Amino acid sequence: MRRAAARGAAGTREAAVAIGNPSFAENRGHTALLRLDALQLQIDPPNPEVRTNATATTRGGASSQLVGLYAVDSSGTPIDEFLAFGTFDLEGSFTVAAWVPSSYRGLTLTLIAFGIDANGNLVHSGEVATTFQ
Repeated sequence: MRRAAARGAAGTREAAVAIGNPSFAENRGHTALLRLDALQLQIDPPNPEVRTNATATTRGGASSQLVGLYAVDSSGTPIDEFLAFGTFDLEGSFTVAAWVPSSYRGLTLTLIAFGIDANGNLVHSGEVATTFQ
């Protein structure tokens, strides 16, 4: 697997991964180029237990640019609200930590991170769903 840079519609560089699999005869010599989301959102731990802390970290942003953590839904019920706003730090990260109340047990929360890149464009992560244990 190799990291590559693909050209976007406006000629800008976009993060991408080139994947080749020589182990399958029918795909030997074939390579797939997969575009990556501009931002990466990670929930730690992936399925947090209630009455513990959970951390949402967004990476890939431009230092000092705006970022927001957006709740899409909770177990299929639309929320459509921002949970947190801030700016990316010098390393391009934004972290939010919160206590998980016991009433969240069994719920699945789907989140997306939105931010402004170095060119002033709105970018986002993919959807990340986490189920509280």
